Amino acid sequence: MADKEPESSNPNLEKTLDLEERIFQRRLFSGVNSLPSKFKDWVVDYTATNFPQLPLSQVRGIAGETIPFAFSASWGNYGAGFESCVYWRDGFVVHLQGLVNKTIGVPTAGDVVATLPLGYRPSSSVTFTIVSGGGGGLTVARIDVESDGDIVWQFGDSSGAGDYHSFSGLSFRALI
Repeated sequence: MADKEPESSNPNLEKTLDLEERIFQRRLFSGVNSLPSKFKDWVVDYTATNFPQLPLSQVRGIAGETIPFAFSASWGNYGAGFESCVYWRDGFVVHLQGLVNKTIGVPTAGDVVATLPLGYRPSSSVTFTIVSGGGGGLTVARIDVESDGDIVWQFGDSSGAGDYHSFSGLSFRALI
């Protein structure tokens, strides 16, 4: 004799959940072609040889949790009541936020500002135009986020120490 299913206080809810689960399983086990086209580029081939296997224990933080920058020598938060530099991940997207400045000397091309950990890095270099300011007024600068996690200051107005560089609003797709 077959096991009797438990009775539910809301049979319509049970039917809806059962239908959603069957649809999910059918799509999961029948391959990418059964997914709606808008989701196909979200599917990651975990068997690809160029895809690094990253244990979950090495992925720091949870979705939405802000993590302070681990600055390189002579870089730090701008301070003065402005937002500190943090990063966080929402799904596959990493967000950067905050004001940074060169605490000793002036920025030069190739200066590493900070390094992002595994799970928060792009698959290839990403270039951003950012707002910089200080004694010389507002200007633009360029930073790159490298696939090794380095955030590199490339160029911009480096007229003096104490100038700020805004990372707010920067985001990119992470290789997880």
